[in-house]
Amino acid sequence: WLPHACQLALGRCVGRFVLIIKPKLYYVAKQNIELCFPELDQPAQQALLKKSFESLGMALFEGLFSAWGSSKRLHKRIGTVTGMEQVKATLARGEGAIILFPHLMSMHLAGHLFLLAGEIPFGFMYHTPKNKAINDFFLHHLDKLKLQPFSRQQTRGMIKHLQKGNIVWYAPDLD
Repeated sequence: WLPHACQLALGRCVGRFVLIIKPKLYYVAKQNIELCFPELDQPAQQALLKKSFESLGMALFEGLFSAWGSSKRLHKRIGTVTGMEQVKATLARGEGAIILFPHLMSMHLAGHLFLLAGEIPFGFMYHTPKNKAINDFFLHHLDKLKLQPFSRQQTRGMIKHLQKGNIVWYAPDLD
């Protein structure tokens, strides 16, 4: 219910807090940035690390907005999806499609917007969170949107879903 700018500001604060309280997550992100961006000096790498954690915090609020915000407000806030004609043409031929999507912080919002743009329910590869409460929250939200999650152990189910002429949204960095 907060204005978008307030949600993002709070998200940045939450992200900076996570940076402090999750040393293992900090270390992994720091190592990744050092390996991927060796041309950046130490202060630039630290700035990128801070921005990454701020994005993580903002993604929390965006995910909550996606779960509880109205579809109309979501569409108004975010915009449109281009390229749906290719997806619809593929489905019209009775073929399934895998949509590769980078595992970005805002992927929940993007997925919801994609669903609104095409009005096409889709399955997706789902990485089960370790925290049961978070997992239950996501599964409840996904069920509300009529989306079919597939865990790493359900690859055959995902393939059958594709063979029926459906879509699977897949973030290739999960496995």
